[in-house]
Amino acid sequence: MAAPKDLSPSKKHKEGLPKARLLLAADIGATKTDLGLFVLKPEKSRPQLLFRECRASGDATRFCAQVAAFLAGCRVAAKELAVAVFGVAGPVDKGRVKATNLGLELETAQLERELEGTPVVLLNDLYVTARAMLDAEELECITLQEGCPDLDGVIGVMAPGTGLGQALIVPGSPFRILPSEGGHCDFAPRSDLEAALWRHLAERYGRVSRERVLSGPGLAAICNWFKWQAGEKPLNGPAGVLTAAAAGDETAVRSVKLFACLLAAAAGDLALQGLTSGGIYLAGGMPIRIIDFLREDAFAAAFTAKEPMADWLTRVPVRVVINPAAALFGAALTAADWLMERS
Repeated sequence: MAAPKDLSPSKKHKEGLPKARLLLAADIGATKTDLGLFVLKPEKSRPQLLFRECRASGDATRFCAQVAAFLAGCRVAAKELAVAVFGVAGPVDKGRVKATNLGLELETAQLERELEGTPVVLLNDLYVTARAMLDAEELECITLQEGCPDLDGVIGVMAPGTGLGQALIVPGSPFRILPSEGGHCDFAPRSDLEAALWRHLAERYGRVSRERVLSGPGLAAICNWFKWQAGEKPLNGPAGVLTAAAAGDETAVRSVKLFACLLAAAAGDLALQGLTSGGIYLAGGMPIRIIDFLREDAFAAAFTAKEPMADWLTRVPVRVVINPAAALFGAALTAADWLMERS
């Protein structure tokens, strides 16, 4: 399957940079923070990773301490950085962001003070994930539906992990990435079974968003609802569900199958909303962990079961991103974009 056009900075700015520049990148999720130090050299087309470290996420004080410790471990002073780009799981507004499922609050001005004046760019985490989808070398995927890819078409990205992120990419020169908080849209049941699940979750939480179902905690909620109905002992978190499913636990397997179909239906909705003839990419921590279930016919059926648009949806490519560091590299690519635009 053809990948999207490579729109990395070197394709637009052949003159390059006058000297090597150090870039700090971070993917800040609700569970973990992925930090990376990159170098962008004049003779190279893409940033190269020098050091990488993953730590548990926390509040702003902890994050700043993590960054300081990381740079110290790299033996790099903050003032040596050309730019820092941080992708955060939350909406960014005027240089401020509050991570939706973490409570972490960050502000550009504060971070620039912490980094001794280094320019800081805060972006939604799905922006930087989507940026990686536009880089042919970072695009490591498994194809679920070949479709008929349109290299000039809009691309959709959906990333279930601790939460549910999504974004749209509009190719062009320059390309546009439209981050979204669509994971917090309402969950719409499609069957009596899903309606019963909705009622169960509504009784417990009040409002039921898509993220309430299509996330790691959502998978655990689905499984433990089934376990409760069967009078069985609940399982501990998504890891417990996936382990049980791999061991042949029928309830866990049933839960993952339902999760896969719900993900397919939501991905099909995103394809229709964005007319994503360029394809749908499933990123985040969950899809690659349930890849065998996503390969089943039920996934394709749920993705396309949207008359009168079913035929059109069969032409939309669907891929699973297998690079766990895609968002981190997307942040580094965004940092390179930022430098190239100012070179």
